[in-house]
Amino acid sequence: MKKNVVRIAIAAMLLVGGLFAIQLYLDSQVVQGAKAITIIVKDDQETVLLDKVVHTDAETLGDLLDELAEDKVITIELAGSKTDVYGRYIVSLFDKMGGTNGPWWLFESDNNTECVSQGFCNGIDKNPIRDQDSFVFFLGMGDW
Repeated sequence: MKKNVVRIAIAAMLLVGGLFAIQLYLDSQVVQGAKAITIIVKDDQETVLLDKVVHTDAETLGDLLDELAEDKVITIELAGSKTDVYGRYIVSLFDKMGGTNGPWWLFESDNNTECVSQGFCNGIDKNPIRDQDSFVFFLGMGDW
């Protein structure tokens, strides 16, 4: 009886160790820039300022915008804090300011899971991104 308990314990340890090794291997195989995200930016005249597919490992749209600003793909000014209820908001993109009474910098997506399921997109820091998502940023009044 005691031998069976020892054998089962050894088998369980080997199984857990094997699963741990597999997870370590899979984590080491993560490709940089695994997500391809389409970003389109339009001004209030519908002029396209940016239409680009970017590759990222960012988890949220806010993190992706931070990366794009750091890489000098966009110029952006944000206000608020990531820890706010809706996160930060966009004050200006490509030196085009949103107004205090509108138009504001807004964004939408026709294929982001969160945006589609809710009927609207969360704030940039609360909106997760997935491979092949597409986002359009524009100056608008919103339809509230």
